[in-house]
Amino acid sequence: MAEELTNPLTSLLKHKYGISSPSTTLRFTEKDTLITKWRKTAQFIFKNGDWSDQDYKDAILTYYAEHPAPGEYVEDRDPYVYKQGERSNLHFVEDHIERIKNTVARDTKGKSTPEDMEIYKVGFRGNGAPEYFVIDQANHLTSKQGESYHFRNDPSVGSWKLGNANLTIGYAKLHNDVLAEFDKRNDFATDKEKATVRALVGKRLAMLAKPQYAKEFPSWFQTTKFGDWTHEEYLARTEQDPRFDDKNRRVYVQKTPLGQITHSLSEDRWRDARISNQAISFLNDYLNDTYNVVIEQRYERDLDKQTHARAWEQKKQINKETQAMMDQTQLKKYFSSVELDNDVDLELYKQLSPEMMNLLELLPAGDDKPILRLRKLGNYKAQGMYVPSKNTLVVDFRRPGEIYQGMAKDAGSAGYTSFIHEYGHYLDRHLKPGEKPLSLQPEFRKILQAYQRNVDEKFQDTPLAKKKSYFTTPTEVFARAFELYTHQAGLQSNLIGTSKSYHALEYRCFDMATYQEVKAYFDKLPGFETLAKDLNQDITRDLDLKPEAEPKQMAEAKSEAVKPKEKAEEKQPASQPAAKEAPEPQEEAEGKSTEAKPKAKADEKKPAKESEQSADAAPQPTAQAQNKTDAVKPEAGHSDQLDLFAPKAPAAKEAVPSDPRHNSEELKNYDRLKEFAVDILEKWTKTPERLEKLIDATGSRLLENNPNRVIEFDQWQTDRLPRLVSGYELSKAGVNVSKYEVQTVQGFAKEPLQAWESTRLYNLDNLMEQAKQRDTLGDYQRLKTVEDHNRQKELAELPSKVLSQKLEQSGIPDPNDQSLKPVVRMVARITRHELTDALTNKKQAPFKFTPEERELLKQTSPEKMKGIYLSSTKSTQTFYNRIAKKPSLAPKQNINKPKGKER
Repeated sequence: MAEELTNPLTSLLKHKYGISSPSTTLRFTEKDTLITKWRKTAQFIFKNGDWSDQDYKDAILTYYAEHPAPGEYVEDRDPYVYKQGERSNLHFVEDHIERIKNTVARDTKGKSTPEDMEIYKVGFRGNGAPEYFVIDQANHLTSKQGESYHFRNDPSVGSWKLGNANLTIGYAKLHNDVLAEFDKRNDFATDKEKATVRALVGKRLAMLAKPQYAKEFPSWFQTTKFGDWTHEEYLARTEQDPRFDDKNRRVYVQKTPLGQITHSLSEDRWRDARISNQAISFLNDYLNDTYNVVIEQRYERDLDKQTHARAWEQKKQINKETQAMMDQTQLKKYFSSVELDNDVDLELYKQLSPEMMNLLELLPAGDDKPILRLRKLGNYKAQGMYVPSKNTLVVDFRRPGEIYQGMAKDAGSAGYTSFIHEYGHYLDRHLKPGEKPLSLQPEFRKILQAYQRNVDEKFQDTPLAKKKSYFTTPTEVFARAFELYTHQAGLQSNLIGTSKSYHALEYRCFDMATYQEVKAYFDKLPGFETLAKDLNQDITRDLDLKPEAEPKQMAEAKSEAVKPKEKAEEKQPASQPAAKEAPEPQEEAEGKSTEAKPKAKADEKKPAKESEQSADAAPQPTAQAQNKTDAVKPEAGHSDQLDLFAPKAPAAKEAVPSDPRHNSEELKNYDRLKEFAVDILEKWTKTPERLEKLIDATGSRLLENNPNRVIEFDQWQTDRLPRLVSGYELSKAGVNVSKYEVQTVQGFAKEPLQAWESTRLYNLDNLMEQAKQRDTLGDYQRLKTVEDHNRQKELAELPSKVLSQKLEQSGIPDPNDQSLKPVVRMVARITRHELTDALTNKKQAPFKFTPEERELLKQTSPEKMKGIYLSSTKSTQTFYNRIAKKPSLAPKQNINKPKGKER
């Protein structure tokens, strides 16, 4: 009873299904169908309730409801029910009852006994003969639920229906609540449409209560593609059947690789499918919503158990200074009370509380002020918590070094960075009044289900797989969505995670499409009308995380850490090969310049070492510096001073100008672009020297489609190709590309569910550099989201030793194996080179053919050289996919055997 008073979700489950405090949980998997979810939910309800005879009687009556299964509809039945042993006008014949019990028990093959059978009798005030209803308390009649039987040789016994105790109760509770929830809907165009869909929902409910229908007619519980069409779409996608004069006789012509298939699709059939889709979608949403209510209730119940009463009572003995700080704090404007433990660093609190005030002035408030507690959370293994039953935000108010003692350098972050996340939990509960939090409302359903699907897919075979249920809890999804919304708006603060933290897998499960839904959802909430615009600012205050370090020392340490790299970049002119290496990690850059400039390495090595020592000895930077640096720091391969993707000066031996047709109007035509791509490929496979350059560059962007790689190489002729992004992706991310003078190329792109088309592609690296230099943080963060989305398709970069081992295990032929044909050895060497380029950030030595290969190619026609390039590209893609999917297994198919190729 106490839990019902503190947990609204427990009260909700009690009201809907008659269950109090669930002791078991409900588990759905990606393999569950509507039918299995229905059965699991019914069993869950039964297990978590105490059921009376009246509950069983009410449940039995649902089998004679207004919408029985097909073929069983009887008008004016008006049923009533009594249990064996109760006084009634229904005659229970003992001999008949014993025969029925023994027969049913025998049908369970001994799993149930006659004593497990409870006998009820249903009478009808209208039409119909009385019949028995047998309930197996041992629950071994699952496959015969709701079926009717009788003795052929003795009609005097009458008929009886069968039912498990768990399914009879569970189905009835679900049946009644589904219809009650449906009646609350007001999103139908007309009352007639609502009544039509409701009638079909009732029929599907009756069928779900009988397993034989689900087994024999599974399509009745599935949606159809054409059932989602509007009437306008139906008319546009179908045409009149030429065999008939009747305009209502229409056909849908489906195009397949093997030809066209014509389907007869009358308007009546389309309308029936549309009604069926609405009914099935409603049932699916209902079951998923019920599942989310259950896991949310369990989450909150477990949280209540962790935060037992004494630990959450304000301590009686508070230091005078701490008590004075609590009494005087301005944060009481936003919190009903602010409670500090004696362990809280008051100096740190003085520095951070003004920043918290500035943030709270921007954020929307809820309908009930929360309590703010600042304390250690070591026993809870969390940086922060929100406890709904106590309406309390708890933040571990300690520095990283105090929380993560004994861990590696830079492990973890300060506890107060969790504030935005916990405030998201608070808004979930209190932005709007109601029995359900926002995360369980229909408006958030699409985001929640998309995120849960992505977690199911992306968490597989990762360390986070064990925490899947935690991350998919509705309020956790809501809080992370709120975090991401504020971060993408441009907020910089000590009270939110750094940009790097939002690259974690649990945040990447908000893919681009889902994030667009997130943004649209929050923009419509009360108090969020201008929030995204208001949050686009830096409210960070410098926090002295290491009091013993003087500002001067810190500044000197930072200066020393930066100087060597700046000098190295200044010394290297853009025309020198070493300049290309500058963006690489410093150790690698030094290693690469060894041969060309021995003296330069000796000069650079010493400052680099000093820089490394200074960084180790220097105090930790301020939280503000951490946030800002993380927000704008370029990744490896980028440089503030060098444009890596500017057209490279042609080699002295052979100047190969870019084709003048690049970005011309004619290439907007898809067929002209295809012809252009073929021309470019033939241009770069005419000679061994050109082919070397093409191979050397295109491996760096292995997942880009091959025509685009060839086209962009011809336009820019760089040794590592830039990443490309379409205007569609930029538009979805909210980036107005017209503000920038960005490098572009006309190439191929494909929008979801659309065919390939000719479109303008943008240099993502060039665009990110400009957004960063202009300090348009909002665009830069949006582009980072696009970058992260595209990187999800790539295999993570591998260390050199690991990559070398994988290549040896992969089954790629040995280029030095003289038993193989020269062409096979050549393709194998190209494959290894391109895989190394694709799977490491380090640029290796330029690709060069061996003297033997060069002599072979001199005798090879340009058409065959083009074939060698395409074969090597296909081989590289095959082995890349194998390494990505099965890193430990070698491909069984050798590339020197063209037949039986694997896809």
